Amino acid sequence: MMLNIDQSIIYYLGVVIFLILLVLSMKLKKLIIFKIILKTAIGGLIVFALNILLNLFQTAIPLNLITSFLVGVLGIPGLLLIFLIKYIVYPL
Repeated sequence: MMLNIDQSIIYYLGVVIFLILLVLSMKLKKLIIFKIILKTAIGGLIVFALNILLNLFQTAIPLNLITSFLVGVLGIPGLLLIFLIKYIVYPL
């Protein structure tokens, strides 16, 4: 599968942000990166559970790393942001 230029840039920025957070967590010695990974995993579980409920309304939220991160770190505002992007900014 070939990546588009836009996808390559997004993946590159994700790796750079990950490395910056890793370096900062090593300097701060507060294990920030592990907290972010844990919150992202919890966000993924929340999106998965929400998709089960949203199946009744014939809709779903894509379950990927970005949506899991937004829901895990930002909480309800992150979930509202996903709905805003999906249904208002890019409606189908």
